[in-house]
Amino acid sequence: MKTSKYIIYALTGLLALSIILCVSLVAYSSFELASSGSLKTQLDDYKKKAEESSKYESYYQRWKSIEKEFAFFKDEYLMKMEDFSLFRDQVISLIQKNRLKEDGISYRYKIFSKDITKVEVTAKVIGTYSDIKQLLYDFVTQRKIILVQRVEIEKDKREEFIIGKFLLEVYLVN
Repeated sequence: MKTSKYIIYALTGLLALSIILCVSLVAYSSFELASSGSLKTQLDDYKKKAEESSKYESYYQRWKSIEKEFAFFKDEYLMKMEDFSLFRDQVISLIQKNRLKEDGISYRYKIFSKDITKVEVTAKVIGTYSDIKQLLYDFVTQRKIILVQRVEIEKDKREEFIIGKFLLEVYLVN
């Protein structure tokens, strides 16, 4: 009876040990399953972020090209600050070339951005309609941009000529 008691204790111990082992294996497999699910989620998140980053990369490349295009635009079409005195001389020269009488030119400077200054040029000329029209044409066909914001034309008191008033804008790169 003593031997059967030991056998029962041994079998009960083995049963308890196998139950503990089974529970451990189930817990371990659950942990592995959860861990692999977590890895799958992380992998999916990584793939989404990679797709988003490629989309943002195209935005970034476009932004870089816009930066280059704007630098080209500034170099080609905007006057440099040191060229402004030449521009003032050019305005007077164009007025004289078109047989007009200059009756006042003023300049107003405004900071447009960190490296660009906007200059508003107000000019008043007296002459014939066709000469004033030619002056306008000369302004707008310059390589460097001269924006004509406003043109006013009125009769001269003597009725021989007309008075042309211009508001021009020029942007200077500092």
